[in-house]
Amino acid sequence: LEDDLLEASGLLPLFRRAFAGETVHIPTLWYDPRELNVVRVTEGRRVSISLTIFPLFKPGGEIEYVAATYKDETEVMLAHERLQELDESLERTVQARTAQLQSANRELEAFSYSVAHDLRGPLQSMNVFAEILLQEQAGKLGSEALHQLDQIKGHALLVGRLIEALLSL
Repeated sequence: LEDDLLEASGLLPLFRRAFAGETVHIPTLWYDPRELNVVRVTEGRRVSISLTIFPLFKPGGEIEYVAATYKDETEVMLAHERLQELDESLERTVQARTAQLQSANRELEAFSYSVAHDLRGPLQSMNVFAEILLQEQAGKLGSEALHQLDQIKGHALLVGRLIEALLSL
């Protein structure tokens, strides 16, 4: 009867190895309690057990019988599964945030390009007009007007450098 139960559970070959003198460890696996005829567990819940089958020897060295120990690893396995779920959720969150960041960067680059091109034209025009005034009207302008034209040119150059710095940033 025991051999039939062990055969049905797939454990008979492992017990035979133990009867041959080997200690056999079966790693932690999930089981449906209704399928376990050898291990008694609460019905209706999934369990995780590890199993070690080992020979016990008589003082003369021959095998007296084989014993098996079962360890309920259900809570450990549930925690491991939850950790995997959290890891996958975190990975999805990171991917979503990365996509959002990439989109925001593309928008920022488009904005910077637009601002740079929209501002460069008028700045260049201001600089050219100030230069024309200086060349054509310098003799007719007073020192205050000349100073203000130099200020316009200087500030136009400064704003141009700020635009370049923004673009490189």
